[in-house]
Amino acid sequence: MAVEPSPRTSVAATGRLRSARSSPACAGEIFRRRPRSALTADTVARPRLVARLAGSAAPLALIVAPAGFGKSTLLTQWAQSDPRPFAWLPAVEALNDPAILAAAVDAGLRVSGTDVPVVLAIDDAQTLRAPAALAMLEALTTLLPEGSVVALASRSEPCLPSGRLRAERALLELRHGDLAMTDREAATLLAHADPGLGAAEIATLARRAEGWPAALGLAAISLREAADAATAAASFHGGNRIVGDYVQDVLLADLTEQDRTVLVRCSPLETLSGPLCDAVLGTTGTGAALRRMARAGMPLFALDGAEERYRPHGLLTGVLRAELARTAPSLEAQAHRRAGTWHEATGDHRAALAEALDAGDAARAGALLWRCLPGRSPDLGPVRPVLQRFGPARIGAHAELALAAAADHALAGERDEAEHYLRAARGDLPAALATGAATVRALVALRGVAQMGRDAALAHRPADDDDPWRPVAGHLAGVALHLLGHEREARAPLEDGARRVPGAWAPARVLCQAQLTLMALTADDGAHAEELTERLARELRMGPPRDEPITALAHAVCAFGLAHAGQSREARERASTARRLALGLRDDVPWYRAELELALARADLRLSDAAAARTALGSAGRALRHEPDRLVLHDWIDDGWSRADTFAARRAGLPSVLTTAELRVLRFLPSHLSFREIGERLHVSSNTVKTQAHAAYRKLDVTSRSAAVARAREIGLVDAH
Repeated sequence: MAVEPSPRTSVAATGRLRSARSSPACAGEIFRRRPRSALTADTVARPRLVARLAGSAAPLALIVAPAGFGKSTLLTQWAQSDPRPFAWLPAVEALNDPAILAAAVDAGLRVSGTDVPVVLAIDDAQTLRAPAALAMLEALTTLLPEGSVVALASRSEPCLPSGRLRAERALLELRHGDLAMTDREAATLLAHADPGLGAAEIATLARRAEGWPAALGLAAISLREAADAATAAASFHGGNRIVGDYVQDVLLADLTEQDRTVLVRCSPLETLSGPLCDAVLGTTGTGAALRRMARAGMPLFALDGAEERYRPHGLLTGVLRAELARTAPSLEAQAHRRAGTWHEATGDHRAALAEALDAGDAARAGALLWRCLPGRSPDLGPVRPVLQRFGPARIGAHAELALAAAADHALAGERDEAEHYLRAARGDLPAALATGAATVRALVALRGVAQMGRDAALAHRPADDDDPWRPVAGHLAGVALHLLGHEREARAPLEDGARRVPGAWAPARVLCQAQLTLMALTADDGAHAEELTERLARELRMGPPRDEPITALAHAVCAFGLAHAGQSREARERASTARRLALGLRDDVPWYRAELELALARADLRLSDAAAARTALGSAGRALRHEPDRLVLHDWIDDGWSRADTFAARRAGLPSVLTTAELRVLRFLPSHLSFREIGERLHVSSNTVKTQAHAAYRKLDVTSRSAAVARAREIGLVDAH
């Protein structure tokens, strides 16, 4: 597609070309027939880029990238493969004079031929700054023979109407992302530069150089001087002297003092933007400076189309950080602290936390962790690696950090570790964190359900509805009331916890819904139980916490409700999910494990899987041995065994069904406990146990304890193992 510059520009350019023979004599000397860059045996071929240049119909080609990205070499490779004649102009200051530029172009065209398509290649085009000279180059795209190309290789963005040219499809652009070497090209270059490099060293260097050809060549040079290539490759960075000298010479030498200050003082940051750098520097206008430097050939790579955020090349960052460490080392931590404050103000807690870590600020990291821990999945990412950055001693020295560590361990079911950090936090705990500490103590629940309820009630007392920890406290307070037999009082905190609170820990809301559903199911509250079950199932299908181990209980309750409603297929799926997630619970709280297993047992019975139900009931009973308080769960276990035994007896076709008391004694017979010891466990006399055991023998049609155990196992009244 032909480019149509303004008529005035075309006329002026045409006139200058016609009068070129009368221009200064030096113009003819500027033109040269061969490029400055010559190909050698170890030059890496770049056919993918040459093909794009040779095959384009656009009359203007821009190759724009920072120094050392192989622009001149690419032009040379293009010239060797394209049948069109090339007229070469090295961009020198004199070409900013339109008359000299016109004469140089005329000299090139006379040699190449004026009636055939040509490629007018101008290297180092960043030297051309005069508007009249650039306007002439634009006009040449219509004055040269059809099929010709004006090719500009430049470190900086030329002042051409690129937007219009793109819209007219008259512009081919290759930029640093295109010129960055692929892994294969990088490996070829490094192998040419140093044949002794191994594959591991080559891969490491290619990754660190990010495809920058000049950096790859410098890396190979630095490794030649190293005694251990593997170690040298692993430590290759911007602080390397060879890289540092190159960056200083070709990138930083011509910067103004103000621009250099911006880059050096903001070098601790991973991403640069105007507002962020302004906050770090305590100034304004940095965004314009970043855009200007990026367009002038500094390897600052835009991360968005608006050119508001930039990522510096890793090696440039290394050089700048080394300079900051030499000249003003205290400013590194200051930059991280100021950047963290800015990120926190914008709501980016993950970035704020990263800056606190880079600054080594344990107190600030603790405050961020504690504030955001309830909603940690979207806001912070994994918390444990953050804690490991500090170690137990430093964590214990900061109240909020210790409390955050305690909470993270508690949410993961690691109760001993959580208790350790709770003790560490107690000695230096400000009043503002007292309710938070109570929530974590309730999560740990080392002293039983009754104390858990008291701690949770203390934490649930504040009227701050936006507290992200409030649903956690509401859940634990409601569970305690329910399991201690105060079902009516349990509803309010559970319903409060089931509300959506911004930033709250999502599993807490789901667990509140599960507890309300379980209450309705155990009370045989028909339609209401079905409604709550469906609501819980919908939440688990759609909600983000569905795959966290702590939600195993919610899946188990949902399985119970679905099985109760006759939805067998999904009930089995939920039960399977609950058991899979439960494997991820390291040291779960006794009441939680017991309630989980009881819900599964009730689902199993509804699904006619008596063996699975008995296994779950056994697990629930073992869990409650570690619970100091008398809970309704004990009654639920007895009821569950009765249902399981009745189911087994009916399946076995026994003529006389065993009583609940006889079944309870029967379950102890496989053990080595004596009748007296069984009686102590059941809080009855040994004579009562003996009487109930013999009654069970008669109903099972056996005459001894061992025969009774064998018969009971045969018909499924006791576990097979």
